Order: sequence, then structure tokens, then C-alpha cells
Amino acid sequence: MLMGHRLYKRLNIVLLLAIFLVNGYVIMLPLLPGIQFWWDHRHGNNTPQKLSSQLQTAAQSQKEGDTPKPSTNPDPPQTTGFVADAAHDGLVIPRLSLQVPVVTGSVDQSLRWLAKGAWLTPAASTPDKDSNTVIAGHRFTYTQPRGPFYFLNQLQEGDIIGLWWNGKLYTYTTERQFVVSPNDTSILAPTDNAQLTLYTCTPLWKPDHRLVITAKLKEGPSIL
Repeated sequence: MLMGHRLYKRLNIVLLLAIFLVNGYVIMLPLLPGIQFWWDHRHGNNTPQKLSSQLQTAAQSQKEGDTPKPSTNPDPPQTTGFVADAAHDGLVIPRLSLQVPVVTGSVDQSLRWLAKGAWLTPAASTPDKDSNTVIAGHRFTYTQPRGPFYFLNQLQEGDIIGLWWNGKLYTYTTERQFVVSPNDTSILAPTDNAQLTLYTCTPLWKPDHRLVITAKLKEGPSIL
């Protein structure tokens, strides 16, 4: 009887520890990318400067009429190893230390495309058509804690966004940040001027709305 009581007590302790660890994991995992981002930038992470420099170089080359060439940088600043360039459609946001592939595909497989990068929604335009280009990205999932748009809320007015599309670089200036309901399709509507719209789920723990960033094209497809 005494042995059974001891075993029961030990099982209770193990169960409580397991519950504590699981709850800690659920609560802390959404915060870890932010902690890592803060740590990297506090200790001299120069990725934003590198990405800005890459965009400026590519934009100037394109402005002068040179044909954009794929990057030969052997040490991309992004830990994923992906480099957006003339041969690889991608989104570049220096402030967020972000380079991510831009993928396309049908709405019925949107989760598949979102797992691969930032998804250019087929309901909207593309950068070469001078209307509203809409790109969605995960912010946080437990299988991908640091989604491409985890730090989208940190974009500020005036921040530069680069978008490589079909061999050309389009640069945009951030204008607005706002939140809409998940059923608000107005962010997909065509615009009279070239615009880039980025959106993701918000808030972090209860993603029942959409965080939206809009940016305007800077005078042409290659001007910084």
C-alpha cells in the first residue's frame, strides 16, 4: 500500500512537470524569434545595412541600363541561404533583415505556398502591371516560429522594400500600417497607382485579424 502511494505521488509530480513544460513551450515559443532578433541586433548584426547596400547597387545598375545579374554573394545574410536577385523572385526588407522567396499558386493550396515563402496572391496584380500587388506571409506557427512576416509590425513609414520579379527589381516606400478583419477583401482591390500590399495574421497569440502594410512604388522599377 505504501509503495503504491509513493508511486502515485511520483506520477503526479511527473505529470505536473510535463504540464508545466508544455505550457511553458506554448507560451514562450512565440516570443523566441523576437528575443533572438533583439540579441542579434544588439550584438552588431549588420544584415539591414548589407541588404540596403545590395538593393542600392542593384537599383543603380538597373537604372543605368545594365542587365541585372544573379547574385554571386557566397555568404548571404539570411540564415536560410536564400538570396533574392534577378534569377530568384523574392522580397527584401532591410529593416527586418528579411530575404524570402516570392511564390505563386492557386488559392485552394495557399497553405502550401505560405510554407514555401511569401505568397503573391493570384486575386491581385503583379509588380509590372502598375496596380495593387498583394503578398501574404506567415507571422508565427508552431512548426515555423519565425515566419517571414513575424516582424512586419516593425516596419515604419519611409522604410524601403525591394521586390525582385521576373528579373527586375521594384523598390517601394512604406506608407501605412493598419489592421483589418480577416473577411475584409478591400486590401485585394485594384489601385490606380503601383502599390505593394503585405499582410499577415495578428495579434501573435490570437491571430483573428490581419496586419496590413501598404507601400508605393518609387518612381519606377529600379529607383532607390
